[in-house]
Amino acid sequence: MEYIRLNNGVEMPKLGLGVFQMTDEQVAEAVPAALDAGYRLIDTASRYYNEKALGAALDKTSVPREELFITTKLWFKDHGYEQTKTALQVSLDNLGLDYLDLYLIHQPFGDYYGAWRAMEDLLDEGKIRAIGVSNFFPDRYLDLVVHNRVVPAVNQRETHPFNQQIDMHDLAAKHGTILQAWSPLAQGNPEVLNDPTLTAIAQAHGKTLPQVILRWLIQRDIPRRRQEHPRAAAAREHRGVRLPAHRRRDGGHRGTRPRPIEHGVHPPGPPNAGASTHPPVTREEAADDVVSCPQLGSLCI
Repeated sequence: MEYIRLNNGVEMPKLGLGVFQMTDEQVAEAVPAALDAGYRLIDTASRYYNEKALGAALDKTSVPREELFITTKLWFKDHGYEQTKTALQVSLDNLGLDYLDLYLIHQPFGDYYGAWRAMEDLLDEGKIRAIGVSNFFPDRYLDLVVHNRVVPAVNQRETHPFNQQIDMHDLAAKHGTILQAWSPLAQGNPEVLNDPTLTAIAQAHGKTLPQVILRWLIQRDIPRRRQEHPRAAAAREHRGVRLPAHRRRDGGHRGTRPRPIEHGVHPPGPPNAGASTHPPVTREEAADDVVSCPQLGSLCI
């Protein structure tokens, strides 16, 4: 398994299993199979209503807790400082865990500023190893970066060959945030999985089309959260595959490396915390990015 280092030194697997839309029975089957196949990152959310099922599956595994990377998300009905602290404890109880590896704000609605400040404090207390966001467009993301103490470690967005998130990837990298892909296989969309260009690339390399997509994301340093049963299609990786600029919404990839903003280094507390050695981006540079960002309103769950 390949890992990527977050802006506070925590290492996160590049490939994970998402349990979105899985029933409790499906979670009970898929999670052990994923762990047996070598997966260590499992992604859920309070809104998925299957945290307890995931907790039951984790309770039965022989994989040591320190090898696992568990993500869950805060739904916007629980935004606000005190509500967020309560919601985290509920999630921990559901999962049967003492701490989370990654806690994300699921959507930028309501008092997500109060939620973020609670998450910063929970990070300091060691109840969370890293904090981040999900479904944040550039304007909301940079507003959070400029006006808070901790820069998000992750922004989870829908990312695949037909929705490449080039601008968001470059912007997040500039400020030390990892873009993490949800729905990397476009939720099984036939337009993507039967695309002739992707099919030709897969055939040329003797790989499946999903393998090509996942390798492309790995080479862009974009971790993926798969939603397929791990036995359905093995994600064996092949180095050297490069996708053409085909049906892309926002241009070509420039491949910039993460550079954390100066106030994005977390204070000591969470396990494995540590400062990055990349040159900092100043608040003034961040403010310039806020001015240039388009105001985007629609969001995806």
